[in-house]
Amino acid sequence: MASYIVAFCRKTVIQCGNIVRLWIAEGFVEQVRGAKLEGIANSYIAELSGRFILQVVRREPSGRIKQFKMPLRSITRTCPFNFRS
Repeated sequence: MASYIVAFCRKTVIQCGNIVRLWIAEGFVEQVRGAKLEGIANSYIAELSGRFILQVVRREPSGRIKQFKMPLRSITRTCPFNFRS
């Protein structure tokens, strides 16, 4: 899923709600009994942030990630495209 996010420009701030809906539509989020797909997708985002694959831009008062972007270092290591201009 991290490679899916690389399609966004490195300077783009990504809204979690948008990427959550995309992941659910693409079937990347697996249903877990008793859990909502949105919650599972948000846990994926938190996991990627914890591994420093995503850079948190803004959090909600509850601590949930609201916006993020790709750090330059992650993009240049995982993306086959040349983002350096």
